[in-house]
Amino acid sequence: MDSLSWSLMAWVRLQKNGGANILRKPLGESMAERGLSCWAWYVGFPSTRFDFGAHDFRGGDSTEMQETISADNSDGADGLLHNVALVVTASNITFYLDAKVQVH
Repeated sequence: MDSLSWSLMAWVRLQKNGGANILRKPLGESMAERGLSCWAWYVGFPSTRFDFGAHDFRGGDSTEMQETISADNSDGADGLLHNVALVVTASNITFYLDAKVQVH
């Protein structure tokens, strides 16, 4: 993204106590990189989160170099259709579930 502020929105139906990546750019294919993301938006159980930064720390033990911002709940993992949104500004990331802010 070239913009300091942006948002993403999606309609999702997750299995009860399930979760999924809405978008994800993996760091790489090697065993050390497979679990890391350049950026990823995950919704559902155990918590909604946005991961970023692993691409800036390639090499060494980069698993501790990935930043994660998460919301405390996973109310959307109930088998029903929900509207989820991610709003990013230069200083904050806010998660929404059905137009209600999720606390993080």
